[in-house]
Amino acid sequence: MKKKEDPEIELLNRVTDLLMDENTTPRERQILLEAKRRLEKRVMLSNIVWHLKTELTPWAMKSQLSKGVGKLYCDIVAGNIGSSGTFRTGIGIGAIYGGFFR
Repeated sequence: MKKKEDPEIELLNRVTDLLMDENTTPRERQILLEAKRRLEKRVMLSNIVWHLKTELTPWAMKSQLSKGVGKLYCDIVAGNIGSSGTFRTGIGIGAIYGGFFR
């Protein structure tokens, strides 16, 4: 059985991958860089996830997230990142606003 990574490491890896993704917009890159800095400083994961959700929601509501960042946003609002159920608002909202159905 494969050992599950720390949630902080998983998020750091995803953020780093998105920072290198050519489809990530400059606006998204700025938000992700801040999240990366916080992860490297070992800020509490729930704080980082809340910050990402807060910063990305306006762009998600306008369907202006790149595909990769939209997937990250879906996972955030579905509660799949961080401690289970902490930020659960439903996969439907994340899928719609994250651009999953585009």
